[in-house]
Amino acid sequence: MERAIRDMAGRGTAWTPTLGALLALLDAPDMTPRRRRRLRESLAQVTELLPLAVRLGVPVLAGTDVTGSIPGEVALLAQMGLEPQDALAAASTWPRRFLGAAAAADIVTYHNDPREDPGQLAHPAAVVAGGSRLR
Repeated sequence: MERAIRDMAGRGTAWTPTLGALLALLDAPDMTPRRRRRLRESLAQVTELLPLAVRLGVPVLAGTDVTGSIPGEVALLAQMGLEPQDALAAASTWPRRFLGAAAAADIVTYHNDPREDPGQLAHPAAVVAGGSRLR
């Protein structure tokens, strides 16, 4: 998998690991012991490769599949080895930069610093998107 990360860096591609979806599979009732073991091995590889991806300049993007949330995904990225500021960037600056999105600024405030505790993302104090108050 390290080679794949290096190839991604060379090609300018991004990585969206969707950790919440992978972790949800571990609890699936129809998961065989063999598949569960392979999934745990894959998650261990992700933990090892996330910091490498960041060092090599691969944009790691926070995304969800059929389960989870962006705040939860950011917290998982931090738990799996990303520095908190990199986990936050995975849900903010890196996707905008990678996708070339030029939108009006979004402002989110928190009572506590999400760089110290990514779980704070689930509890914003106020949100302003493109000049419109949402919350």
